[in-house]
Amino acid sequence: MDRVQEIAYKQELLRALLDERRADALWIRRPHNIAWITAGADPIIDADSATAPYSVLITRERRCIVSDNIEQPRLHHEEHFADLGFEYQIGQWFAPLTPAAALSDLDESVERELQLRRWSLLAPE
Repeated sequence: MDRVQEIAYKQELLRALLDERRADALWIRRPHNIAWITAGADPIIDADSATAPYSVLITRERRCIVSDNIEQPRLHHEEHFADLGFEYQIGQWFAPLTPAAALSDLDESVERELQLRRWSLLAPE
């Protein structure tokens, strides 16, 4: 299983969560969840922050990296998310994007659901 296959499998797990919650999207902001869904990206810049400098938005059909225009060039150069099937949604540094009507991993009940999914390790993990 390569990294692209691992991410696709995990997106399927999250589609099931979206179905269970009758939601259209999941906004992932916590670094450990971002590292999990991206199969190993390191989103931590400020170790004291509960959220990463970028986030991931998962829908049934898409997976997007949500970032500001300052962070995007670094992500493109270092992480190569486009090669992994992610799209970019870029906002301005002074007006960050906030996905509307999405579940969030900052909600503790959603975080518990993600934790249950992270517990089953795949071969690459």
